[in-house]
Amino acid sequence: MRRYIYFLLLFTPFLQVSAQKDSAKSDLNSILREHADDVECIAFSPDGKFVATGGWDRTIRVFSIDSTIDWYGSLYGHDAAVTTLAFSRDSKKIVSGGNDFNTIIWELDSEGYFNQKQSFRFGTMAVTSVVYGLS
Repeated sequence: MRRYIYFLLLFTPFLQVSAQKDSAKSDLNSILREHADDVECIAFSPDGKFVATGGWDRTIRVFSIDSTIDWYGSLYGHDAAVTTLAFSRDSKKIVSGGNDFNTIIWELDSEGYFNQKQSFRFGTMAVTSVVYGLS
């Protein structure tokens, strides 16, 4: 999984690091080190300002990627691995799904923090894919 994420980070136009492999490795390592266990999913905000990662440590890490990668915040709310993430079109909300059968909507508040807005439990199956709808 880490090789796949390295590929995404190395070649994504948001980070513009294709010519700077050493920098990309450093940025990737800083993201992966924030998680206590493997990273399972990654999502880029449509406005190009954020990248979010979800992992087996049950957390979501949000990074600001304007010109460098800076830790923005950690989101706690899942009781098992976070397996999927998606941003809303305006980049002000994140939806996450996990092996705990929950889907959580996180909203960026007026102070610039992502907070849990709603949580849904869907039966007894892990949530493996989410998409933020058009609205």
